[in-house]
Amino acid sequence: MSYDFEKFFDRSIDLLCIHTLDGEFKRVNGAFERVLGWSAGELHSHSSLDFVHPEDADATMTVLAHLAAGQPTLEFENRFRCKDGSYRHLRWNAHPDAEAGLVYAIARDADRTRLSQALGSNPGTGVKDRPTFDEQLEVLMRLGERMGGSLSLLLVDVDHFEEVTEKFGTTVGYEVLNELAELLVSNARRSDVVARYFGEKFALILPDTPAAGAIRFAQRLRATVMGHGWEHGNVTISVGAATLRFRKGNSDRHEQQKHKMLDDVERALRQSIDKGCNRVTHATELLAAAGV
Repeated sequence: MSYDFEKFFDRSIDLLCIHTLDGEFKRVNGAFERVLGWSAGELHSHSSLDFVHPEDADATMTVLAHLAAGQPTLEFENRFRCKDGSYRHLRWNAHPDAEAGLVYAIARDADRTRLSQALGSNPGTGVKDRPTFDEQLEVLMRLGERMGGSLSLLLVDVDHFEEVTEKFGTTVGYEVLNELAELLVSNARRSDVVARYFGEKFALILPDTPAAGAIRFAQRLRATVMGHGWEHGNVTISVGAATLRFRKGNSDRHEQQKHKMLDDVERALRQSIDKGCNRVTHATELLAAAGV
């Protein structure tokens, strides 16, 4: 059996990278762009120190010195500059390969992990966790392959969420996420699956829903959130949508279709954010814009 480690590297929700012993990036995965906004090309040949918050520079240089001496680093946290100028707290695990002069590192968005854990600690929201989302997506895709029909997926992100937590604190951030979760669940059908996807992102699986229905539902969600009486200022969402149409009895290319759907919905969400937020974008719009 052969394994495609390139797919594992590129599709990880964690930030994976390879850098030199002095911190120069040699390779990063797609999570860097999704979380921080920097493309691989913008990071390559730059030192991680170029992006570290000045107050964390000394501690980061100490960690690099330990790595150069062959000592792995576990659970080190620093602030890393995003493309928009804000900073994210990243928690790093890194292991050096002194012979090759390289470091293999994994980072997680510590702020979003804490928010995700806080949201997950409240079972009253009715929101599923990420493992349950993955299981339900698999089950519903298999059902669609047997029966035919359509399956749609929505990815919902809170617009400018960092500004909410910076202005009002993380406790208010937790409250906003829980209130949004309740709105999503109350507007979804009983057959729909509402789940945490990553950080403040939510995913909704919509069985038996074609593209047009997914767009209508997403627009209704967007309008509901915008019109909700939020206690701490206005809250809006950006939504990405993607749809899979099944041919009855055809389960060929199952994994390929699943990964494509996840890629499509993330790209659609990114388009909504890039176009100014408080928008809905379906993946078919990206294909139309590309002339496909």
